[in-house]
Amino acid sequence: RTSPGLGNNKTLELIISVRLPGLGNNETLELTISVRLPGLGNNETLELIISVRLPGLGNNKPLELIISVRLPGLGNNKTLELTISVRLPGLGNNKTLELVISVRLPGLGNNKPLELLMSVRLLGLRNNKNVGNNLRL
Repeated sequence: RTSPGLGNNKTLELIISVRLPGLGNNETLELTISVRLPGLGNNETLELIISVRLPGLGNNKPLELIISVRLPGLGNNKTLELTISVRLPGLGNNKTLELVISVRLPGLGNNKPLELLMSVRLLGLRNNKNVGNNLRL
């Protein structure tokens, strides 16, 4: 699972976890595959995360697929991140079918991402009654 190194960050690590439905936040089926390469600090990693969440209670009501790739950088904002998520209709904010593809480039603070948001919203309450594509700089 891990290769020799200094501290937790000096490893090549493959993590595959599967969580089955339960109570509270554990009401999800989640598959996580992450690969960490040697580096300094938690941000010096190449990480691939694939997670699938099934409907549950509260925030777990979406079906969400997340694929993210993080490259080495300085701090959490120094990453190249690709996220693909699909959410199905639920209660509250989850009453949408939403595809989010975001690419974040190195910047200063969380407000410096290059983000492509492709969302399709189904009939719901208030802001959910639209279909739209957004490009944020």
